[in-house]
Amino acid sequence: MIKYSLTNKSEKIVIKIGSSLLINQNRFNLSWLSSFIDDVIFLIKKKKKIIIVASGAVSLGKKYLNINKKKISIEMKQACAACGQVILMKNFMKSFEKKKKKVAQILLTFSDTEDRKKKP
Repeated sequence: MIKYSLTNKSEKIVIKIGSSLLINQNRFNLSWLSSFIDDVIFLIKKKKKIIIVASGAVSLGKKYLNINKKKISIEMKQACAACGQVILMKNFMKSFEKKKKKVAQILLTFSDTEDRKKKP
């Protein structure tokens, strides 16, 4: 369980999840995600807006495409990420839906990060 005192005054909370938490022994770590979702639900009940930033798309894509090399080209990383992102979101959706919560994915472009005055 997270320490709520750290988030008491925050309206929005951004949580970054590294691939080492999401991937365990070359598989998606569903048991960890289930426990994490309980923490997210706790924060939502406290009226917090949650943004989750997750790594792991490249790792999942490498497994899906049966690529065992550690060093791969940028083009191959992009291909792995494209495949892995689908797997990542499928697992997030399935796990969150079990707890009656919906998720969405936001795709950002370079201009989204550069033009900070851009209206949503």
